[in-house]
Amino acid sequence: MASKWEKGRLADIAEVVMGTSPPGDTCNELGEGIPLINGPTEFTGYSPVPVQFTTEPVKLCNQGDILFCVRGSTTGRMNWADREYAVGRGLAALRHREGTGYQHYLRAVIDHALPRLLAVSTGSTFPSVSRPDIENIAVDIPPLTEQQGISRVLGTLDDKIELNRRMNQTLEAMARAIFKSWFVDFDPVRAKASGQQPPDLARDIADLFPASFGDSELGEIPKGWTITSLGDQITASKGLSYKGQHLCVPRQGLPMHNLNSVYEGGGYKNEGLKWYNGEYRPAHLLKPGDVIVTNTEQGFDYLLIGYAAIVPERYGPQGLFSHHIFRVRPKATSYLPPWFLYLLLRTQRFHDLVAGYSNGTTVNMLPLDGLQKPTFVLPPKGIVERFGRLFTPLLQRLEQIYDEDVTLAALRDALLPKLMSGELRVVAPVTVQAPTQHDAHQPAPKREATDEFKEAVLIAALVRAFADATHPLGRKRYNKFAYLVHRKAEHDVQEKYVKKAAGPYSPWARYQGPEKIAVENGYVQRATVEKRSGLIAGKRISSIDKYLPRYGFADALQWVEATLRYEKNDELELLSTVDFAALDLLNRGQTVNCPAVKAAIAAHPDWAPKLERAIFSDTNIARALGRLKGWFPGTYSAS
Repeated sequence: MASKWEKGRLADIAEVVMGTSPPGDTCNELGEGIPLINGPTEFTGYSPVPVQFTTEPVKLCNQGDILFCVRGSTTGRMNWADREYAVGRGLAALRHREGTGYQHYLRAVIDHALPRLLAVSTGSTFPSVSRPDIENIAVDIPPLTEQQGISRVLGTLDDKIELNRRMNQTLEAMARAIFKSWFVDFDPVRAKASGQQPPDLARDIADLFPASFGDSELGEIPKGWTITSLGDQITASKGLSYKGQHLCVPRQGLPMHNLNSVYEGGGYKNEGLKWYNGEYRPAHLLKPGDVIVTNTEQGFDYLLIGYAAIVPERYGPQGLFSHHIFRVRPKATSYLPPWFLYLLLRTQRFHDLVAGYSNGTTVNMLPLDGLQKPTFVLPPKGIVERFGRLFTPLLQRLEQIYDEDVTLAALRDALLPKLMSGELRVVAPVTVQAPTQHDAHQPAPKREATDEFKEAVLIAALVRAFADATHPLGRKRYNKFAYLVHRKAEHDVQEKYVKKAAGPYSPWARYQGPEKIAVENGYVQRATVEKRSGLIAGKRISSIDKYLPRYGFADALQWVEATLRYEKNDELELLSTVDFAALDLLNRGQTVNCPAVKAAIAAHPDWAPKLERAIFSDTNIARALGRLKGWFPGTYSAS
């Protein structure tokens, strides 16, 4: 044990709150009362998603607590509490006695001790751990400064892993939303048919869509598009029926993509992969980029059967697929790429058609012809190819982000035992009072960058994230993105932003240096493309990479990129306006709600006309408040 470390128990550093279920008649699914977390069924990769609420909570957790499963086969699973919850009897809430700055150290202690804790869990068929079991975990306790240092190291890794996970979810959800808009709801066609330009579509893309509809067996479809069946476009086959004796350790055979390789609702589930070293036929092989579709499900909830995933590249050039899934490939005569089939099978309407052909008694099975029979609207090749230019880089980015998370998780796992044993020592940084006079024998401190230069770097980073050579980032849009970056980074936005018709707006960024600095330094350049004016990347934009980590908004920038990339300008204006009005209300000690926000908007002459627009309806303002409260809980908790 490291010097100056003390032997103790978990109870010496942490408080353990065992959950207690509230009375059944106080629980509801209508959102009344405090959200209730009963166990791991509400867990995600980071924070829970409640489905129940209670008006009479018995035990509560605090925001930042560790939610720990104490009963059943999931004993030991953990999530972070992202807000106050009522805690049911299947959970315990754990918090460090010194506050939230030490929570990641506490999580590390539990992770490190988890095998020992599970070994003492009682119950052969239904294991559980008690409060004394948790409190009596033996801990080598370092000084508080070292606990905080460990917490910062591991917390940085955990936060980055979670941010990447959320970014992947957001990017794919946005891609699916655009796919549905183009190929299922036909929104660009509907806009053109009503005499309008499709919103947020470049002219060259909008021109690919017709401006009218025609009749078909499926109802109204875009003029010139046709009806086809999935069977006309694909070949599909069932995989290998294997024996468990030939499953092996990773990398000692071929990757076996199986039923557990697809999430409920679709998408590839990396943790479900198996490895196989037995016999197989060439027909049982697949390659990265192939689509797999589940054909089996226990029960009849239709949560898994008929859903699709794309085989990732990370497991090598070839693999196997089991008999519980189909391998789906486009026919040689089809111009549809695999990703189109994947996204089509993830639309609710088409999945319901496919799943409707399944049958069985206790096990639900999807026959091959059930996958082939459903029909859909076939778009022209040019539109499919144009969407592919958007989706293919995104798919590659999703793979890169996941691989980065794997690397970060491996680093965390490698650091954990070294940090817990004291083999690797870290301490929290210490703040030292600067001398009042400069010591001539010491080197002069580095000059702090001006606010104008920092903002120039942010503008350039936004341009790199949201613009390309044919789609400049307009000033109105980058203002909203910058505003929300500053809010997420907990900067004071009321100092630099003012209420303007399109606002909140920062004239300081345009007229007092930042945009000019970004242009003159070659980070960005002004451009006009088809009457759209804005900023695109300059020749020296890569130079900002050495500054981004220094200025405290890199994580917030990544959050904005993941969360808001595909939001329309009206939605960004709604969110920033409502938030800015709410900040005014909070500064005056007033309650933040929809009527109060509307009154604050109406009170300013430049903002009052906003309330005449549909985007500023009561419903949309209330919806915006809900999103903002989730994003900025520190601001809105007081309301």
